[in-house]
Amino acid sequence: MAPRRRAASRCPILREVRATSAIKTAILVATVAALSVVLAVWAVVIWPPLELAGSSSRAVADLTFWTVLTLAAAAFPVRTARRSTVGVFIAPVLASAFLAGPATGALVSLVGTLELREVRGEIPWYGTLYNHASAVVAAIVA
Repeated sequence: MAPRRRAASRCPILREVRATSAIKTAILVATVAALSVVLAVWAVVIWPPLELAGSSSRAVADLTFWTVLTLAAAAFPVRTARRSTVGVFIAPVLASAFLAGPATGALVSLVGTLELREVRGEIPWYGTLYNHASAVVAAIVA
């Protein structure tokens, strides 16, 4: 028996639902990305990230430490029983935000949340943008 073709591509209602869903996704991603940029600029102006400990070499070392720690945490996501993955990178992001200020937390979350799946192209660009932008918002608001 020949495989049955899907009728979804010919159905105008399903095409409209897909288009509406794409528009909603684009609005969501654009809103979160814009919010993260506004909050990041505000945090950098209010709490400059490289004035952590008085010396700039110490501040750069702290920023590097937290970023590397976050990258390491992002490299090992936890797989749940239902095969979904949970990123545990939020702990070092929040620690850097609490200890060094919201601007540092934003920088650490922006760079440190990069995952191998994103580098390999397994996640669409808008998913990567949304994930990083939401991590920046969480780090600043926390």
